[in-house]
Amino acid sequence: MTIRDGLALDHLYVSIPEKDFNTLALIFASQPGINREKVQAGDNGWEGLYAYTRAGGYFEFLRGTHRQGSLGIAISSYVSHAMDARKLREELPELLWKTGTRTLEDGKPWFDFLSLGDYLSHETTLFNAWIMHYHQNHWVPSRRRQPRAIDGLVELHVDAGIGQRTEIELKGAWLPGTNLGESCDEMVQVLPDRDGGDVRVRITFKDDLKGFHFRSLTFLPTREATWKSCRHGSWEIDCLDGQVRLNYRCPNMGVDVDSCKD
Repeated sequence: MTIRDGLALDHLYVSIPEKDFNTLALIFASQPGINREKVQAGDNGWEGLYAYTRAGGYFEFLRGTHRQGSLGIAISSYVSHAMDARKLREELPELLWKTGTRTLEDGKPWFDFLSLGDYLSHETTLFNAWIMHYHQNHWVPSRRRQPRAIDGLVELHVDAGIGQRTEIELKGAWLPGTNLGESCDEMVQVLPDRDGGDVRVRITFKDDLKGFHFRSLTFLPTREATWKSCRHGSWEIDCLDGQVRLNYRCPNMGVDVDSCKD
């Protein structure tokens, strides 16, 4: 097996407007394994909603005051032969890799990163795809061991400006998994998950957009979940066929909270 064969999705993030972030925080407030956290990495800080899955991956809604209009795909290793994911450079030496170390607030190393873009630039980089090689003392954060409301991610769907297509193709050339094919207005990347399943990232391109705009997230709930359908502003959660689907809706719909049973 190659190093690339041993890589899987670590997490996804998408930046959302601050108003929608605060509304979504209310929706997720009572769900186990979904936390609102402020992170300080070196001199760079941000706030996000972290939704952890049973297998240990997670999805992050990033508060729009940081990396506004951005999408990120983080990959890490999950099998012993590929534990040092940084060796992917040796398998794909023709790519122009950039490397570095992300530190914690106290200066201790958090993870090494490997990317084809300027990973640390939150002002100019709208799409990020990078490898995370965790340092051992931060390999399994304690919060990942708490009960989960999400069994697994199914699909993230975002809209994007047509100008982001080239950036995605260049920076995501090394990603594990498969590309389901592209059309003039859409691409779908299928990423391996840590539990042997797949997670789809669907990107629909539009001429009148800049950056990335969240559209929907589909995932499987666990028995610990106590989901409610909450409409506030432009958010809606649907529970259909055992799946929870979070949709971005427009225009604003006011406030209406209803129970949603599995």
